[in-house]
Amino acid sequence: MSRVLILFILLFGPLLTYWMYLSFVMRRKAESGGAWNEMPVAALLVSGFVLMMGALIYTALTGGEAPGTAYEPSRVEDGVLVPGEIVPQRDGSGGANDQSE
Repeated sequence: MSRVLILFILLFGPLLTYWMYLSFVMRRKAESGGAWNEMPVAALLVSGFVLMMGALIYTALTGGEAPGTAYEPSRVEDGVLVPGEIVPQRDGSGGANDQSE
């Protein structure tokens, strides 16, 4: 749950930043009476990119399964669909990483 919350914050951070900036601009425009149309597009793009990279790095470092485990795909046994699962890896399992000839 915390992982989803952190990703949500990292991905929607730029939108929240833009909303805060827009409210600041509207308040300043109303106070000055003139047009103040300066948009920080470059700063918003950079902040969005940095937050996106943070989300990707966080996901890469905290995601995945424990070493020594393998994914066993779903299969049909006796006419019943058995869902996929993570199981301890067996030696000589003949998987994609098996280098024996």
